[in-house]
Amino acid sequence: MFDKKTILYLAVAGTMFIVVVFLIISRGPGGVPSGAMLRELAIALENKELYAQAIEEYENYLSTSRLSHDKRARIHHKIGTIYMDKLHDYENALSAFVKVKHLASEGTLTREVDRRMVECLDRMGRSLDAQQELERATALEEETDQETGGTVVATIGERKVTLEELENKIEGLPPYVREQLQDPQQKIQFLKQYIATELFYDTAKRRGYDRDKEIIQQTFEAKKGLMVERLIAQEIQGTVQIDTADIRLYYKAHKDEYKAPERVRVRHIQASTKAKAQELLNRTKSGEVFEKLAQLESEDVDSRPYGGEIGYVTRDGFVPGIGQSADFANTAFKTKVGKIGGPVQTAAGWHLIKVIEKKEAGQLSYEEAANRVAADLQRQKETEAYQRMVDHALRAENVQIFEDMIPSE
Repeated sequence: MFDKKTILYLAVAGTMFIVVVFLIISRGPGGVPSGAMLRELAIALENKELYAQAIEEYENYLSTSRLSHDKRARIHHKIGTIYMDKLHDYENALSAFVKVKHLASEGTLTREVDRRMVECLDRMGRSLDAQQELERATALEEETDQETGGTVVATIGERKVTLEELENKIEGLPPYVREQLQDPQQKIQFLKQYIATELFYDTAKRRGYDRDKEIIQQTFEAKKGLMVERLIAQEIQGTVQIDTADIRLYYKAHKDEYKAPERVRVRHIQASTKAKAQELLNRTKSGEVFEKLAQLESEDVDSRPYGGEIGYVTRDGFVPGIGQSADFANTAFKTKVGKIGGPVQTAAGWHLIKVIEKKEAGQLSYEEAANRVAADLQRQKETEAYQRMVDHALRAENVQIFEDMIPSE
């Protein structure tokens, strides 16, 4: 696995490689790169997600090429879109969109830019009545991408929501949420929620909630909190480093914290009805292999590829992939190793349970606990680093706290 320095080096090297290759092959008369090649370089950098470098080359293209006003407007629109959607730099995005307004002929591009300018102003905390009226007037206008076009996945009145817009929203979500949205039906549900949020937002603005004092204060507090979180993360990042020796020492010093409860490792077959579960149980009694039946018949698609194995069940009733079920856990503990218990009902359906092994409560080995130990040690080190930051900040600003002035309850 690459360390951070190696990853940074590779990223820089990759950028330089792209730039050098384009500069070598794209020389025009007199050794100067042609405008068309500069534009291709910008697109290549953008496709590699090197957005700041792509913007620089788009600007080089603008400064060295003779273009019509409309073509210049489309390039400024591309630059503004990158600033807004990829870099979240709303001031520079707004600047680019203003240039589009001055250069472009009236049409769908300028109407789309009106909407984007208002959104930039909102994100910058500069939402005024004039921008509110502008957004209401343009919210239902056609949205289009003049450079590449786009597949329309929904319409809101006459406004079109493109696949690119949807993918950009999904891209901004946490990784574990993005994984869930790989399923088309989940993506459709997200699209519905996104559209509903946009409609509710428009309604809230028409009612003047963007000027509500309580909302403004809450927005300020949220922004302050995010800024502080970013500062703390950047200050602590790189200062906390742990290695295997540290993890082993921490494990030895806190061994009592890493004990496992009594547990049972199980497979299961899930069915929608008790009758179906009973039928599958009868088939196991007739000689069919439980694991094969789980792969073919179980309605739990996550455990199906593994012959129904879901891991360990504990006395507290937690069942991996299912949640809390005292009945499932009790059945698992009562069933002998190698035998099949059930059918038993949970919120997910009816289950047959095959016990693979049973383990008594006891000490987790270092290997079993290593990941958990590493996470605990990392958290402790980060907490200590944060406390050092706090102490340093208080000393640096000569802060005095008068504890005796704070009334006790």
